[in-house]
Amino acid sequence: MELFVADLIERFYTALWPFLRIGAMLIAVPVLSIDAVSVRIRVLLTLALTLMIYPMVEWPTIDPVSAEGLAEI
Repeated sequence: MELFVADLIERFYTALWPFLRIGAMLIAVPVLSIDAVSVRIRVLLTLALTLMIYPMVEWPTIDPVSAEGLAEI
């Protein structure tokens, strides 16, 4: 059970970055940034786009404590 929880937490954190980037992009789009589009619609659209894009992203496995990992940060 702990392996499932650890995997779920890892997937959440890897999906968080695309979610934030897509959300920022949708805020900047003039058509969606007006008050006529509710926040719920924008969040659902961001979540849907993230779920569509997430399987296509190749996640590198870099140890954050290594020299390469510190260079990435």
